[in-house]
Amino acid sequence: MNEFDYIQTLTQLSDTELEELALEPAEVQVIVGEFYVALDERSEMTNTQLASMGYTPEEIELLQKYAAGEELSVSEYRAIARTCTGDIIKGTTGTKMFTFSYIWEWDHQPLIYLTDSAAMAWQAIDPQGYAVDAPMKSYTSVINYCSGTAVLATKTGEREANLDFNGINISFPVTQFMIYGGMEVTTYAKSGRIEVSISLAAGIDNTISYIKVAGLYAHTTVGVGAPSMGLSSGGIDISFSGNIGIDKIAGKKKQITASGIETEI
Repeated sequence: MNEFDYIQTLTQLSDTELEELALEPAEVQVIVGEFYVALDERSEMTNTQLASMGYTPEEIELLQKYAAGEELSVSEYRAIARTCTGDIIKGTTGTKMFTFSYIWEWDHQPLIYLTDSAAMAWQAIDPQGYAVDAPMKSYTSVINYCSGTAVLATKTGEREANLDFNGINISFPVTQFMIYGGMEVTTYAKSGRIEVSISLAAGIDNTISYIKVAGLYAHTTVGVGAPSMGLSSGGIDISFSGNIGIDKIAGKKKQITASGIETEI
């Protein structure tokens, strides 16, 4: 989802719809205000700074237009805001063990950069259609910090502890300051990957027919700390809490069979 689309959606929700998201109208005003403060700051940057973030000449021109007080169209706002996409990637498959990943990527540096999270949840299903316990055996996480499109560093992020379900949540700061070529450079978490290996719990005499996997990215727009992961109804419907504003984006759900056939769900 695009950052501007998220802001537009919030401003168009009814009080009842906001209540379902555990948001007050006043909190929405804060979230929207933070977005435009960040946009103001971005529009005041130099062309060189904007180009280093990956903005095209056309997008820089739109930011200059915004800085000059000119009204932008919805499509122009969308062009200068950032979009994050995600996907579920299958690895090893079988009746006893699976490996799979959630990958995500921003097209450019997001306007608001606090602490974000990326998460996965999964459910294994046996040949009779019943859920079977398949806990995580191992995982790896990689966060790619870039200046423009060049990767200058990779980090692992911080795993949320003590989740009481089949899931994993990795949090990380969106920006990192580092010395590169003798100069201090601001980098941002442009892309990342969480890979998980699962297998049937010890002592279970059964097989896995397929697994359901969900991946989701939590982009913090207002708040401190990292978004905490939870599950909504359905077993793999990921939810986040812990901040006033969390833009839940780049979601993907897939079903993967033991033979390796994958279907979006």
